[in-house]
Amino acid sequence: MGIVGMYKNYGLEEINDDAFLSLVGSIGAVFNGLSRPLWAALYDRYGFKTIFVSISLLGLITTPSLAYVSEYKPTFFIWLCTAYTIIGGFNVLFPPINAKIFGSK
Repeated sequence: MGIVGMYKNYGLEEINDDAFLSLVGSIGAVFNGLSRPLWAALYDRYGFKTIFVSISLLGLITTPSLAYVSEYKPTFFIWLCTAYTIIGGFNVLFPPINAKIFGSK
């Protein structure tokens, strides 16, 4: 998901407000961090496949539709925070599944 690294360049095409974009990126990073315990709890309860499919579907809906909502500040904010939340979910899922597949060493 390249949006996390390029959101400001993308946002400046439609929203010419650098302070707003910086705020959105900062709040998005908070969403990333705060979503990780939630994703971990969901992983423990439902397992890898269910959570991975849910995150993937959420990303599949969010990422392509960003082009249609990016000209409006509120929707850009919501979509970017959702993208950061999705990244947090992927970052939670991969360490335990890698340990399960390849071992802890």
